[in-house]
Parts: sequence; C-alpha cells; structure tokens
Amino acid sequence: MRAKLILCVILAFGFQVITTPTALNADDEATTPAQNINELQDAIERGAEYLRALAEEDDEGWFYPPRRSMNRRRVGERTVEVRYRRETVERPVYEYNNVEVYRNVKVGDSIDAVTVRQKVTERRRGRQIGTRQEERMVRDPEGSVVRQETRPIWEHDVEAPDEWRAGQFGQNAMAAYSMIRAGIDPSDSVVITVLDNLTTLYESFGLPDWTWDLAWSAVALSMSHDNRHRDMAKKLTGKLLDGQIASGPAAGFWGPTSINTELLAALWLRREQLGEQLINARARFEERGRRSDEEEAERAQNAVGEILAEMQKVTMTAHLPMRGVGRVRLNSDMAPSIDVAMPADHIFNQQSADLESTAAALLALAIAGKQELVPMETERPLDKSGRLAARPFTPPVRAGNVLSAAMQNVSRAQNPNGMWAEGNIIQPVTAFRDAKSAPGVTPQTRAPRFPDIENPATFTATSQGAAALQSIGTLGGPGAMAQVQQRIGFAGEIALPWLRELQKAEYGANIGGRMPPFEAFSHIAGFLPAVEKETANALREEISSYLLAEQTGDGSWRARGNTDFVPTSYRARMEVMPGLPRNARARRDFDYSQPHVPVDKEDGHFARIFRMHRHVTPTAYALISLAEIAEQLQN
Repeated sequence: MRAKLILCVILAFGFQVITTPTALNADDEATTPAQNINELQDAIERGAEYLRALAEEDDEGWFYPPRRSMNRRRVGERTVEVRYRRETVERPVYEYNNVEVYRNVKVGDSIDAVTVRQKVTERRRGRQIGTRQEERMVRDPEGSVVRQETRPIWEHDVEAPDEWRAGQFGQNAMAAYSMIRAGIDPSDSVVITVLDNLTTLYESFGLPDWTWDLAWSAVALSMSHDNRHRDMAKKLTGKLLDGQIASGPAAGFWGPTSINTELLAALWLRREQLGEQLINARARFEERGRRSDEEEAERAQNAVGEILAEMQKVTMTAHLPMRGVGRVRLNSDMAPSIDVAMPADHIFNQQSADLESTAAALLALAIAGKQELVPMETERPLDKSGRLAARPFTPPVRAGNVLSAAMQNVSRAQNPNGMWAEGNIIQPVTAFRDAKSAPGVTPQTRAPRFPDIENPATFTATSQGAAALQSIGTLGGPGAMAQVQQRIGFAGEIALPWLRELQKAEYGANIGGRMPPFEAFSHIAGFLPAVEKETANALREEISSYLLAEQTGDGSWRARGNTDFVPTSYRARMEVMPGLPRNARARRDFDYSQPHVPVDKEDGHFARIFRMHRHVTPTAYALISLAEIAEQLQN
C-alpha cells in the first residue's frame, strides 16, 4: 500500500516517470554507481583541491569574494604577532592501492586536439589500517609559541566599499566547512583564513541578519580549534535561537531573516525615550545654563550609545537606513566600510518563514551542539530605566524550548503522504506598534493584510523537512530521535523511487530549492542513518553515482539553471507583492506599511544582490554529501 502511495505522490506532482528502467552501459564508468569507497575519496579530494585553488587565487583568501571597487589597491604589508600552542592528535593511517580508472584525456595538437576516454592507473586511498600521533600548531592567544606573520594592507575607496550579496558570507562558510568534511584540518591555511575573515567581519559589524549566513557561519566556526572562532560560533548560535519565530502561523520556524523582533522593538522604544530625554535636557541647558541639565544630557547621550551598541548585537542592518537598492552601508572603527544586502523582511511590520531556513538553522544548532557551542539560554541586555533592580528587556530564549517548538511544528507540517511543503508563510509583526520612528509603523497603523502566497510540496522541501527532524533528533538525544525517526524513514522511502524514476536530465527542473539537486542530496545524505538499511544503501548509491558522474574535470560541480540566492518564501512573495521603488528613500513616499519585498525580480539590481556562485555552492554541497556517505560506509 505504501509503495503505491509513494508512486502516486510522484505522479501527482507532474514528474516524468520512466516505465522501463534505463539500462546502464557496462563500459561507461561515468554513469556506473560507485562500487567502493575509493571513488568517493578521489572525488572528495578533487573537489577540495578545486576550492583550495579558488581561495588561493583571491588576495584575501575568500572562496567567493565580494564585489570590489576598481579603486581598491594593495599598498603594503604589516607584521602581526600570532600565538600558537602545540597539540598532539591521533591521525588515521590508510592503505593505498593502484586502481585503473577512465579519465577524459586530450589527444593531439592544441588546435586539433580531441577529448577521449582513456584507462589510467591512479593511486587511491583505501581503508583505514591504524592511527599515528601528529603534533600540530593551534592558534591560541595564550599559547607559548610566537610567530611573526604578514598581513596585506589595502587602500579602499570610501565611496565604493566592498559589496556583499545576500547569503555570500554563508556561501564562504559553507565552502570552508565542506573542506573540513573532506578531511582538511581546520587549521589549514586556506580554511583558517576564511574563518578569520568571517570572525573579523562579525566583530567589526555585528552578526548577520540572514539566517543562511548565521547558520553556515556557525557550522564552520564551530569546527575550528581556535577559541576566537568558537566564541563567535556560540554567539551565532545564540542569535539563531533568538531568531526562531515565537508566535503566529510561523511559530517554531525560522525565516530568511533571523532577528528577535520583540527584543529589537524593546530596545528601539527605549532609544526613542532616551532620545526625547536628550533633546529636552539640551533644551533646558540652553535655556537655563544649569550644570545639572548638562549632566542629564550627557547621561542620556551615553545611554543612547549603550542602547545602539545593544541593537547592533540584535541586528546588523535593520536599524540602519537603506542605501541604494536593497543595500545597507556598514561603518566601523575596526575595518573599512562594506555594503551588505538588507534583510529579506521589513521586520517592523512583517516577517516571513520557510522550511529551508528552518532546516539550515537546525543543522547549525545540531553541528554546533556536538561541539557544545549552543548556549542553554540567550543573553539579554538589562533595562536600567526603572526605579527597581535592572531587569532584562525581554525574557531570554531557552534552547530546550526552541527545540521543542521546532519538533512540534516541523512534524505537524508533514503531509499525510509523507511530503513537506516549502512552508512559505508571511505574517504581521506587531512589536513595533508603539514606535514613533519605525518606518511604516505608527500607533494608528493597522497590521497589513497579506495576500496568499504559493506553498508547493516539493522533493527538496521534503528532504529539508526530514533533515530538520534529523537535526532535532541529534540535538535532543535518543528520546527525541525516537519520536521523529518514523517520519524521517517515510521521507527516505519517498526519496528513493523519486531518484530512480526521474531522468538525470530532469534534475533541477521541478524538484524545488535554490540549488537543485545538490541541496536535496546534502539533506538526504545527512538523514540516511535514520532510514531503513536497504533503502539507505540504495539512496547512497543513487546520490553518489549521480555526483561522481557530474563532477567536472577541474574537480568542481556546476549549478544547473537558476543560481539566484532567493529563499522560497521570498520567491513566493515576489509573485504577489511589490518591490521597493529605486528612489523610495529619496522620495520618502513609499508606503512601508504595505506588504512588499526589498527588491523584486524586475529590478536591475536583483542579480547583483542575490546571485549565488555557480561553482562554489554546488561543489560545497556535493562534498558534504559525499563525505557524509563515505563516513557512513566506513562505519
């Protein structure tokens, strides 16, 4: 009965079903399913080397660098003192074998060269046969080993700072994590440079507001041996806990924007009160010239500065004015200014949610949780305005409550046929209703009425739902896993015939997600331990054979079709909501209280803000998938 139901699910969504299985050509190694771990390890190593080459080509070591001004130039170097500690670790020892494989080889002169398949002998890593001790240097501010290292000095055009696209921090973090999963040590120069860069950015400008950036940055930094990185990872997971939506239809989910609106609203209102006190105190001082009025103005000025510093911990961008289309400029005394994409939501009166953001947040919490880098409860600034003892502006969020809400609502969102919809939701935010300076909000403004947005059930969404439950089970322990395992297993049964029946050429056409099929593959690979053994083995074979066949000669994987970094909820909103006009800030007549998106697909700046890297992101997804499968096979 269940097999019939699964097949009906596939047919119901209009996918092409192959009634006669396609026979595999025994001589075509490119499409033959992986038979042993060696092929996977080879693909993983080649993919990691591709990412390494990209980072080494960039002056600052990014896999996917920002859009830089043409006037930016390197003007010198500076020497910094870096401390390390010695650490002894156990390293695996593998046996190596010579194996014959087929490769694409160019034959002939450069003009008349043709590519042919030739059998070549390569040395491949095999099974682990033991361990050996290895001493490594780990960065530690208190370490006893001191090294002098050089850093470049850049001259930046203050009027044209680096531009960062939506999700670009996260794409760099994801690539770094994929290299770690591929077996590269977190202390490797390429990996640690990216982790350093991300940490410096967040120390300078605050934690990112896009859930994708938060989640993947937390994942990558939590794998580091460097305490500075690990401390930052814990701050990122704290903001993720705070970013879970607490009420309304989207309760228990995350959206593309991770901002605690209740906390930001409380700080916003306090800033307005202090601002009024400051203005009044200055007016009295100008009128009467009393020292007491001047001191009151100074106290109010200092208090405003403290509140602004707390607001920067809650949001990187939402408290700042838009500069240009969909962008915000960030300034800091610690680093040159940068432009970043504004949040996906006008969080003063509206917020969105979707399953892909929820799956990313829970994955980050699960991975960082293994490293004990998820706080039990979030930090809160104290409100000292009352006559009684100082108290938190809002109650802290407890990790256990976040996990419980996520389990309840993600489980409830699974359809009776075992699939999940994308979870696209848009709902009002009312926390700022008493604010006087929040754009689009006044005490008289009614909450906007939102149109219905599309919320289809897709293959990728189903993989995200099951992966979210897998992360919850990992975080919550055996008891939590027991509660979700059956639901995950049902998703695995759906995934198998889907992969078998879809023609390879059709991958990405109808399965949903931002980066099909790579995104879905990484989710499936992660929840395979909760799937029945025979089904899990078949899924590993399907995924690995596809990825091995699709890897290009330079070791990368390439995206198919659209490569815009657009969350499903944002894409659904664009279909029925207007975008901000290009001159909205100058005109000051755009009605921010109406449902809208920061930038719509018709705007010429859309690709400039939302474009993903066509090679980095799918390569990172593929490496994570293959490394997960290889680890499962070895165990």
